[in-house]
Amino acid sequence: MNSDTSRLTWPVGEWPPQDVALWQKAKQDANPFTKKNPATEWKHDRRRKIEEAYGQWLAWLFKKGLLDPAVRPALRVTEERIEQYIAQLRLRVAPVTLALNVCFLSAMMQTLDPTTDWRWLRKIGQHLKTTAVPIRDKRRAVVCAKDLYDLGTRLMRQSEVYSTRNRLVVTQFRDGLIIAFLATVPLRLGNFSSIKIGTQLVYQDGRYSLIFSGAETKTDRFIEVEIPSTLAFWLERYLRDYRQWLVKRDKHSSAVPTRALWVNCAGLEMSRTAIYAQITHHTRIAFGHAVWPHLFRHCVATSIAIEDSEHVHLVPDILGHRTPATAERFYNQASSLSASRTYQRVIRMIRCNASVPPPEEADVEESP
Repeated sequence: MNSDTSRLTWPVGEWPPQDVALWQKAKQDANPFTKKNPATEWKHDRRRKIEEAYGQWLAWLFKKGLLDPAVRPALRVTEERIEQYIAQLRLRVAPVTLALNVCFLSAMMQTLDPTTDWRWLRKIGQHLKTTAVPIRDKRRAVVCAKDLYDLGTRLMRQSEVYSTRNRLVVTQFRDGLIIAFLATVPLRLGNFSSIKIGTQLVYQDGRYSLIFSGAETKTDRFIEVEIPSTLAFWLERYLRDYRQWLVKRDKHSSAVPTRALWVNCAGLEMSRTAIYAQITHHTRIAFGHAVWPHLFRHCVATSIAIEDSEHVHLVPDILGHRTPATAERFYNQASSLSASRTYQRVIRMIRCNASVPPPEEADVEESP
């Protein structure tokens, strides 16, 4: 077991042997005559998050001197300890993250010890989730999808100016394509970071397409998206030139180069964390605040609702949602944003003693 008390989470390989055995058993297909364990149906991304949450719980227990490897996982979980654990989490994570952490811990306990009644722990997680107030204001951070795409193409064009290739030039082009790509095809980061050439990214009949099976998506929906020609132009430049430059830097000398679409400076698959960091870095410079990957989905949906409200019904298909309820939410958010911006413009003009244009004109000019 890990003996480093400074680490915030423990990977599965460092869990107590009993915990590892129970977790491995939970993930196996259940006997057809017994009740199936929910862990057998969890997708990779959900399993990863639940493992991380449980790893944080174990790390906290160890730091407090409360982790006995010989004790059943269920016996380590008491209301008093959960209260202390939540108090500690509040000091370092946002309310929404705290709520999810407790919900994931509850899910893991139900999996490791399904005979115990965990309703009390689920209720705590649900209460935290219901009352959590996001720290980041999405409405203030939303920018026009076109501005995101323009930022991406601008970064790529700047890289094209240089006749020689180096790390900064190549990674700037890659990052520009990432931003333009995500602004055009607003996938969830889990899917976006996992794109493999020839598997999810397919070239056929002169066109590029993205294909994800239902088993690969959060909502179990099959996704097939054709890459528009404007983006395909930049994608081909990346595949033929910039990505090749990166792949050749693979110092691990593997016989088969990675098929990952997004490659880091070592020639290996780019991690979700690295993609997130590059996106927020460039958007913070461009817009004065970070636009994180998941917010791209809000930006695209809001842009459709503001600029082309007749097609807001397409939002569920574009974002891979199950129901049109989300489209209505984005439409309402867009209306609120448009009204707020018009109002602020009117106030500025009044302060400047300028004439105020009709609402229709103000709405058009203030559309992002």
